Amino acid sequence: MRSTIFALVICLGSAYGANFTLSQIKSYPFPNELAAAASGSRVVWAFNEQGLRNLWVAEGPGWKARQLTKYTRDDGQELTQVSLSRDGKWAVYVRGGDHGANFEDSLPVNPYGSAAPVRVQVWAVAWEGGEAKSLGEGENPVISPRGDTVAFVRERQIWTAPINGSAAAKRLFTARGDNGDPQWSPDGSRVAFASSRGDHSFIGVYSGADAPILWVAPTAARDSSPRWSPDGRLLAFLSERGEEKPQLCLIPADGGESKVLTKLP
Repeated sequence: MRSTIFALVICLGSAYGANFTLSQIKSYPFPNELAAAASGSRVVWAFNEQGLRNLWVAEGPGWKARQLTKYTRDDGQELTQVSLSRDGKWAVYVRGGDHGANFEDSLPVNPYGSAAPVRVQVWAVAWEGGEAKSLGEGENPVISPRGDTVAFVRERQIWTAPINGSAAAKRLFTARGDNGDPQWSPDGSRVAFASSRGDHSFIGVYSGADAPILWVAPTAARDSSPRWSPDGRLLAFLSERGEEKPQLCLIPADGGESKVLTKLP
């Protein structure tokens, strides 16, 4: 897609007599992945400048941009899935992979042909700066509302790690299927997730090592995209049955009868 855009820009430039080079086009700075803290006035974004990808931050009311990470090599490793902790003290992101490509996002990108390619990992860096901390291989990171832990997906399971990198990541639980889309409850005590079993999928809620996983309204449908209500009492999710249009459903987070709110267009 990007190569197509470059070719189109060059053709248009030639047609209209513009005076620029291919090197100038490819080095044009490109920001993306803008995210904001839930409280305060801090924002973070990824910035690709001449192939060097880094995170930048700014804070109101001055909004003076400041480079946060210190990657100094054009190695093709994208920065995606950027987020800030609720208090804005930590930025979390995924480095590596090719998200949005035609193949598996989590496959490493290796333009230099290195014998040991860069792994797709979750990283965290403090707002004040300093060395970024690897939280381990994985993607789709979600920061706990408490701001101390990150949940992410690795090898079809949900893992967690301290946001400051003080301990190795641990698998949160073991369950069959392809488990993903972790969502913290508003108080940070539980994690809802989707568990795909091929032709059907469930919504699960993990409440702790000593409690069994609660499977919310399990059926033969394809349930996905769990989201908590602000008070943590309810879960909304999408449910697809056969050829029917997806339904938006609501259910008590501790189980019970689900209610169809609407059918999506």
